[in-house]
Amino acid sequence: MAEKNNAITEGIIWKEMLIFVLPIFLSYLFQNLYNSVDSLIVGNLVSKEALAAVSNCSTVTNIMVGFFTGLSSGAMTIFSRYYGAKKYDELDKSVHTALAFAVMFGLLMTITGYFASNTLLKLMHYPQDVIYFALPYLQVYFLGSIFSAVFNICSGVSRSIGDSKTPFYILLLTTALNVIFDLLFTAVFNLAVVGVALSTVFAQLISALVIIKILMGKKEYFNIRLSKIKIDKYYLSEIVSQGLPAGIQTCMISLSNSLMQRYVNSFDTNIITGIGVAKKIDSFVAMPCQSFGIATATFVSQNYGCQKKERIKKSVITAMLLMAISVTLLCVPITIFSDELVGLFNRDPQVIKAGTAMVRVIAPLYIVNGLMEIFFGLNRGFKKAIQVMIFSMLAMIVVRQTFLAIAFSMAHDIFFIHICYPLCWTIALIFNMVYYFGWVRNEYLR
Repeated sequence: MAEKNNAITEGIIWKEMLIFVLPIFLSYLFQNLYNSVDSLIVGNLVSKEALAAVSNCSTVTNIMVGFFTGLSSGAMTIFSRYYGAKKYDELDKSVHTALAFAVMFGLLMTITGYFASNTLLKLMHYPQDVIYFALPYLQVYFLGSIFSAVFNICSGVSRSIGDSKTPFYILLLTTALNVIFDLLFTAVFNLAVVGVALSTVFAQLISALVIIKILMGKKEYFNIRLSKIKIDKYYLSEIVSQGLPAGIQTCMISLSNSLMQRYVNSFDTNIITGIGVAKKIDSFVAMPCQSFGIATATFVSQNYGCQKKERIKKSVITAMLLMAISVTLLCVPITIFSDELVGLFNRDPQVIKAGTAMVRVIAPLYIVNGLMEIFFGLNRGFKKAIQVMIFSMLAMIVVRQTFLAIAFSMAHDIFFIHICYPLCWTIALIFNMVYYFGWVRNEYLR
């Protein structure tokens, strides 16, 4: 197979990181627009209750999406290591195994999610007027699980070889299609929440088909063929060791968010709706944090594959600086114009008040989230995915649920929901920093 210069291991670090991160950031942007556009349309064309349902259903759908994005980011370190070491035959086999694994789990998630939707909503204590809209939306949304799984794994494959642009271009296309489908199904066919869910499923199907077709043309690194998509036990064990912990971590954190939704649902519909909108805005601030976390894992993994230790250190510092700048540039206008941003989704003054209150607490503290994601990526790049999973679950599940249980036993105050996010980011960051400086750095970068 032909060899090309690897910019991640050879180019100017800040320049190559920006080139690598920008398409990832834009990919997250358009992926988040899927559900945000759904919320905008139902909030303005259907009802406040429909907006509450669609906006807050992300706590459930993110269990599925989170698993596959986590699996993809973890498996990407395996692909990156083989690519960095120019072991293209191993890369080929690991890619086909990952695709087979994604199809199997995607199908399982489709079936499980469809039949478990009603139970999940009841466990989170949604009001009946919200469940009326949330149940059909969730059931249809879960039908696209297999397409989401394939696209996320293929995105990880593409990014592992330094091509973060392809997933972005595909998301740009399918986001535009999603908007068209949303308007068609909701405004023309009057399908309400079912229409916006169907539009997302169709967009996910198209994205999966297109990225598979494009990767089939990358024959200089691997030769994807449908007939070769099968499980290889050796490569499955590698992918499971790195990808499954990341997938479980993201999935369990999303499950913790779902459990937290029970506390939100103890307030009135205006607050439930406002919190749902705030989380949409919050997801946009999270994008540069997640993007630089993925970039860190890729730069660390590839440079470790070719034993460029000093470049690893410089890459991590560069990621931190660029993340801090990008988060600041996003957080300042979002904090200042939070009223206007929440108002785009619904003009009810009480909804705006509730959403703005949460945005103004969380947005200024997002640099902590960015540092947390970078240390996640740093430790994963050195094959410490299981440890990252454990630290994350301790902070995001054990600490979060304990804090909320104690706090709400003392007072029924929505502020506890706002502050528990940055609190848990800080604890997860501390765990990962102590582990890296205490053990990982001495083991790999001496």
